[in-house]
Amino acid sequence: MRAWPVPPEIEDAREKFLGPLGLRQFLYAVAGFVLGCFLAFALPLPLVLRFCNFLLGLSAGAVLALARPCGMDCDVFLWRLWKWWRSRRKFYLKGGE
Repeated sequence: MRAWPVPPEIEDAREKFLGPLGLRQFLYAVAGFVLGCFLAFALPLPLVLRFCNFLLGLSAGAVLALARPCGMDCDVFLWRLWKWWRSRRKFYLKGGE
């Protein structure tokens, strides 16, 4: 909580520039992109493994960026995402409509 009121123009400008994410989440997403690029191009691996490393770094930044707006820690976010992904997959494998 802030100790002083913030003018609505400042809040509106920040919302227009960054969307629903804040500056920290934007920087986490950029850091994930940079980490993915580093993993893809700095290591001497075949092309498929480079692409997988890029996706790994990008997903790390995405998890850090998306866990905060959901109001939870990263480990809780990953656990709930894993449970949701498994339940959806289990439902699909049962042949549900």
